[in-house]
Amino acid sequence: MEFYRNTNDFVNTVKYFFMHYAVSMIIGLVMLILAAFGWFYWESQKTNMLQTSAQKFKIASTKFHLNSFQGIEFARNFFRETTNIYGAIIGLKLAQFFVENGDLVNAEKTLIDVFPKVKSENIVDLINIRLARIQLAKGQPHIALSSLKNIKSTPWQAVVQNLRGDILLYNGENIDAKSAYTQSLEITGSPPLKSLLILKLNNLSIS
Repeated sequence: MEFYRNTNDFVNTVKYFFMHYAVSMIIGLVMLILAAFGWFYWESQKTNMLQTSAQKFKIASTKFHLNSFQGIEFARNFFRETTNIYGAIIGLKLAQFFVENGDLVNAEKTLIDVFPKVKSENIVDLINIRLARIQLAKGQPHIALSSLKNIKSTPWQAVVQNLRGDILLYNGENIDAKSAYTQSLEITGSPPLKSLLILKLNNLSIS
């Protein structure tokens, strides 16, 4: 009799639990399944988009290197439409193309448009270095210095100080330029950059 009463109590407890919480449990389970499905669907979509971008990137690169008007326009359209790293790579190629052809305005604009397409701090720093060079070439030393200030990572500091020296020298601030070149010389591990910095410092000492 005691066992029967305990069994009844257990059954009643289970019934009570399901009566009051079954709906919430089902909703929670459905939400969990939908969330999992959504995540897998999104990952699948991202993979498909990257694969599609990779295929278009190959075509855009091939057409770009033909150096024809149609090829450049195809690359520019791909760059505008593609928000991932493949778009960023084409953007860097386009910016270099514009620099080589003396179109500094489009080169600067293209590099600025690359920023939202990259997540790597290293590439962001590279873009800022290239921007600073273009801005100096455009006769905008103060803007160029601002671009350099955005670079925080250690590996680029020798290049940053060298370019900073060029900007300061452009401004006629020879003493500060010498200091920047010296800092770059002290931290660089690149033999070609060392030779260039020694030449710049020697020229400053003579002038």
